Amino acid sequence: MKSCRLLLPMLVSLLLAGCDKDGPAPSPVDYLQPGAPIQSGSANSRQASGVAQISGLGSQCTGFIINHGVANAPAYLMTNGHCVELFDSATVQYQIPAEGVARFSLFKDNLAGAVSVNISEISWASMRGTDIAILKTDQTLAQLKQQGFSAYTLAPLPKPGTALTIAGVPVKDIPQEEWALRQVQCKAGQTTRLFEFVWIWDRAQAGDCGGILPGHSGSPVFDPAGLVVGIINTSTIGAEAGGNCYLGKPCELRKTGVVAAPNTSYWLAVDGVRGCFNAAGEFSLQQAACQLEQPEPFVARNAARVQQARTGWQTELAWQAELEGPRTISLKSGPLHSTDCRDAAGYSGSYFAGEVYQKAIGSRQDGHWLLCAAGYGEDGKIQTRNAGFTTLEIDNTAPVRPMKLHVVRFDDAVQYQPLFSPPELSSYRWKVGKPAETDCADSAGYRTFIRIPRFADLTELPLKVCLIGSDEAGNESKPQTEMLEK
Repeated sequence: MKSCRLLLPMLVSLLLAGCDKDGPAPSPVDYLQPGAPIQSGSANSRQASGVAQISGLGSQCTGFIINHGVANAPAYLMTNGHCVELFDSATVQYQIPAEGVARFSLFKDNLAGAVSVNISEISWASMRGTDIAILKTDQTLAQLKQQGFSAYTLAPLPKPGTALTIAGVPVKDIPQEEWALRQVQCKAGQTTRLFEFVWIWDRAQAGDCGGILPGHSGSPVFDPAGLVVGIINTSTIGAEAGGNCYLGKPCELRKTGVVAAPNTSYWLAVDGVRGCFNAAGEFSLQQAACQLEQPEPFVARNAARVQQARTGWQTELAWQAELEGPRTISLKSGPLHSTDCRDAAGYSGSYFAGEVYQKAIGSRQDGHWLLCAAGYGEDGKIQTRNAGFTTLEIDNTAPVRPMKLHVVRFDDAVQYQPLFSPPELSSYRWKVGKPAETDCADSAGYRTFIRIPRFADLTELPLKVCLIGSDEAGNESKPQTEMLEK
């Protein structure tokens, strides 16, 4: 637990509670502070009545009821694709039997009275181009409404500056007996494409929301009219230095480059789901207005996620991507921030499933690159709805994230080892010795840490621990010194 192009200056610490220019300075926003719990019977509870905690399908997440307009048809919920254990950028699930539970009415003063509704099917789910799962329940829309649960109309992303409300069930550092619906408020930033780990999301929007924490995935974003204009999927809240675009630190694909914006949360567009329900209120990919991807997408999988421009034995950085698809495949590639797989312009060539595409990148400079795979339609034109992709990062920069020792103390000994934090700190070399006899700047004596903790008797302390960290590309940090004291 998931981007603005020219992101608004994020109100990073402003929320002036009515102060004039000569008044007291505003307090900084605590982005890790959960939102206020929602009490039953309040106006906030009425708006959030159709929001539930989703469990049994993977992660603890949030979801909400979709208003498809047919009372006697099955009720459907929306949450994130990663909430149903989808973690790649290629899979599209369709009509998969499931056994999950949605718990409604999780208000702070009503936790014991929460109402459980069974989830019977993952009707559609993917993290490819979006991060959405559509879940079918064993009750009708009318039955849920009779129990007092709201169903929400899906609307386009709001204009920048729009005041928004988010309702969800965060769980990070919160005892399970306090898992309740909470509300946060923020303003919409600019829309963007978003990149995180191996995923690209085509229509995202940034916000300055505090308190978007694990468990909030799948939360609805409400505009002032109560329409759902987005679904929460990721955030940079709590992200450490370095490791841009990796897990927990998504990047915006701006015209000027790939940028990680601090303390920013993101939601994805949901209006493209509206056209996926037929006249009977059933979810169907066969609807002409449905914008979601089909279960047979095109796929490109590169052999490496990150490469370093070494000297000597390696003179060129290159794609080495295995291709898959139901028919002839066409490709295009370029810098990640300026290449859009949904744009039909620039595709060329004819390849087949099982082929490995090998071609030099044409650059040795730090940056992210994108390879797109799409197919030709019956009319001979490139069809990009199911376009697949893979990315590659060229990384020649040493890690910047501080290294840390994990130390466990016993009565007569200590156990210690360096902490890993991929992709910035993916491996280590280290050496340990008496402080007066150990020089961390001296390359002699370093050994590869093989992930087995080391012990030292208290009588051996103090000890000097020298650390050299390597990132996923193999770039090494400068030596760092840590002391183990008695």
